[in-house]
Amino acid sequence: MTLYHSSITLLRRLAPGQTVSVTVTSKSMYPTLFPGDSIFIRKDFYDTVRVGDVILFSQPNSDQAIIHRVISIQKRLKKRIFITKGDASFVRDPFIVTEKNYIGKAISIKYTLSGFLNKMKFLIFS
Repeated sequence: MTLYHSSITLLRRLAPGQTVSVTVTSKSMYPTLFPGDSIFIRKDFYDTVRVGDVILFSQPNSDQAIIHRVISIQKRLKKRIFITKGDASFVRDPFIVTEKNYIGKAISIKYTLSGFLNKMKFLIFS
């Protein structure tokens, strides 16, 4: 999923508790999310994130925003960091998420009709 730099800047300026809708543009979170689905992101405090949460963050040294699942929380230099991966991937992301590049946490999903049908097909035939 790619957002322009100005969009990421606006998302970072959300006050805690504010919610924004973001459209999924890739298959990295298949079968949970499909291109065209909308995911509602709430600006939550960094300390509220838990393993299993789906979060929105900016990729380090990039203008790209990513929606992936937190698979591990670790401490480095007394600070929490998140290890993430897309549901469609077998390996973790090659970078970590810090408080600096964390944007928010997913609170709900609005599936498109095609996304819903693909999800049903996946559940029935897997």
